Amino acid sequence: MTEVSPAGGNGAETITASAALQDPGLRAAERRIRIFMRLLGIAAVGLAALFFGRRAAFGAAAGAILAEWHLRWIGRQVDRWMILPITQAAGNAGAVPAGIPATAGYKKLLGWLRWLVLAGVLYATLKVAWLPPLAVLAGFSSLAGGVMLEAGYLLTQYLRHNL
Repeated sequence: MTEVSPAGGNGAETITASAALQDPGLRAAERRIRIFMRLLGIAAVGLAALFFGRRAAFGAAAGAILAEWHLRWIGRQVDRWMILPITQAAGNAGAVPAGIPATAGYKKLLGWLRWLVLAGVLYATLKVAWLPPLAVLAGFSSLAGGVMLEAGYLLTQYLRHNL
């Protein structure tokens, strides 16, 4: 069974890798990041519509949708490529969502496909110029903003409980 010892631990606090990856705290953090990201995307669309018009609102919405798709893709690939092999090695194959592990060639194809879609949307945005590029970037940056808000939330929780 694969075991991980926390940094600075004395060895008595070892936990299995599969249990660490299925931690409810990690799942809750991921859920909060998604909520923060969606709220920021909605705010970006609203502010773009209010101050810059309909085209900017559509651009911010397109960027927010791309950010959501990007985060979902990353989550699926982390589950498939990291959690699945660890839980199978630990003998907990039933604890993983159903899915076929990707082969190396399939992984590369999916990785390139994601970047090609993102690059294609960026190219179309700049070439056609119907959607303002800054509005698309504002919507897409909702992902980074969601992660930053989650970091702030975790910091305030830590300070509240440890000071």
